[in-house]
Amino acid sequence: MATTYRTVCEIAGSDYGPGGNGYLRRLRVVPGVRGGGVLADIWLEIPSGVAYSFRPKQEVRVWYQNTANGNLGGRYMGGFIRDRKSGKVPGGGSGANRVVRLVAETYATELDHLVGSLSSSITINAGPSARRCRNCWRR
Repeated sequence: MATTYRTVCEIAGSDYGPGGNGYLRRLRVVPGVRGGGVLADIWLEIPSGVAYSFRPKQEVRVWYQNTANGNLGGRYMGGFIRDRKSGKVPGGGSGANRVVRLVAETYATELDHLVGSLSSSITINAGPSARRCRNCWRR
C-alpha cells in the first residue's frame, strides 16, 4: 500500500496548505545566486473578501506530512517572509480572488547574517588563554 502525504504550509501559525484552508497554489525554492542565500517563492490564492496579513519576518514552514499517522514525511523549507506582492486573478472581474506572492528567506540565510562571512575575521576574547597555552607548551 502506497503512503500518501499532504503538504502543510504554515505561516505565522496558520496552515495554508491543502489540509488547512487550501490557499497554497505553488511553491518554488530557488538556490542562491552569487553567494546569496536560498529563497522561496510562495503563491497563495486568497478568496475575494477574505482578510489576510503577511508581514516581513513572519515565520514560514513548508513540509509534507503522512496522512495516515500525521508524522513528518520531510521538509521543503523553513524561514521568514522577506517581501510580499499581490494582484488579482486574471479575467476574474471585480470580485476576483487575490493572488499573493510571498518571498521567504530560509533559516540558513538568516543564520549567515548572525554568524558572519568567512571573508571577514571574527575575534572572540575568552580570558587569559595566553597563559593557558604557555602552560601547555612547558609540559
